[in-house]
Amino acid sequence: MACRFLRHHPERFAGLANIPNHSVEEAVREIERVAKRGNVRGLEIARRFDMTPLWDPWWNPVWTRSPPAACRCTSTRSADRAVDFSKLTGKTLLARARASIHQFSDAYADVLMSMIFAGVLHHRPEMKMVIGEAGTGWIPYILDRMDAEWEDQFKELD
Repeated sequence: MACRFLRHHPERFAGLANIPNHSVEEAVREIERVAKRGNVRGLEIARRFDMTPLWDPWWNPVWTRSPPAACRCTSTRSADRAVDFSKLTGKTLLARARASIHQFSDAYADVLMSMIFAGVLHHRPEMKMVIGEAGTGWIPYILDRMDAEWEDQFKELD
């Protein structure tokens, strides 16, 4: 259905393939499957708290087979450790919910730093990374911290 929808205005709509995040082999198979169908210009990787981190070389087969247009890594509540909210009520439940507001930017910062420090974007300069629904106020701080880490630690290894 989505492929038919995308065909109507391919210049306006870009399909993203939601690929498995538990098996690199299955992820690669899904990338190859959707590439044959066409109209897919990027990947979407839903994060889970127990998945292999994106900085791990385990993901390299995905990065080498991914379409260059975009890689969108989403951060959903599933990226948070499982918490049983059923026992929380009133102000305790509200406090827990409000205390977790920052988690979306932390999760996206992890994605951004993982892909940059792992060299994914360096080795695939044509790849574009999409961070959506995450605000932008945290990005200058993260980039500044990454520059400091690069100068302090990584530069010597390059």
